Amino acid sequence: MREDMSEFEFQQTRVGLAGASWINFFERSHDYLRISHASIQAAVPLTASLNSIPKLLDRPLGLDEESRTLLHEVGTKAERELETGFELTNALVLMALWGAFEAFVEDVCKGAIFHDRTLLNEPGLNKARYTVSALIQLDEEHLIEQVFKDSVDQLRSDNRGIGKFEAQLGLVRLDGKVPREIKDAIFDAQQDRNVWAHRAGTADNRYVRELGRNRFRAGETVKISREKIEDYFLALMTYGTIIINRFREALFTSGTPPAAADPPVQLVVQRDVPGRTYIKYTNSNS
Repeated sequence: MREDMSEFEFQQTRVGLAGASWINFFERSHDYLRISHASIQAAVPLTASLNSIPKLLDRPLGLDEESRTLLHEVGTKAERELETGFELTNALVLMALWGAFEAFVEDVCKGAIFHDRTLLNEPGLNKARYTVSALIQLDEEHLIEQVFKDSVDQLRSDNRGIGKFEAQLGLVRLDGKVPREIKDAIFDAQQDRNVWAHRAGTADNRYVRELGRNRFRAGETVKISREKIEDYFLALMTYGTIIINRFREALFTSGTPPAAADPPVQLVVQRDVPGRTYIKYTNSNS
């Protein structure tokens, strides 16, 4: 990080704001996980007790047939979730975490471009070319979003585990080393997330083959234990911190000024095919 950039200034950068949003979502998701587990555990005995109340006490207690039906349903479904080890609750939290982390990495990459426009000259980003009519109506923010999106679409990388994230981060020079334990945990998290998102948690041959550690057999339900979901929380948060620290290090190394002082993106009109006009993005200082 630049020696004269305060922590407050860093937090106001797009990358700093993306990090703060991710951390806030992470913390709230973890709270939700704990509260959900506790609520389900409490619901089973509570609903059983209420269901045992004689019907003659319904009026004094404000109960009716609809309330009793709801209590029975809540108790039955809570008991099922408890007996399965919170498999659905944990899977839903994992899917939310994974989606938020994908968005976080994208926001970091776009934030890095806004902060340092020279990144638009990187080979992976500089390939993007558009017709004037396609982009003439877009403002600067949407232009950068479109450039990044199309650059990601052209990536050829191993999308398993951290592979897709490191490929995206590489577009803006924020890729790097990741501890093996974190890689393995995020790979497992991705496979568990995918099998729940696409197969309602039922392991198929691909899942068994990808993991290769015989956690589950084809046809079995992939149960994400409390210990496992906690491992995924830790791995994703650690990886997110690594990414933020890479950006801090890039600031310190390059001494790039705050985003507000950066020159705007320039549109350079080029013609290389008769009758066709394209737009190329570049930093105005290059």
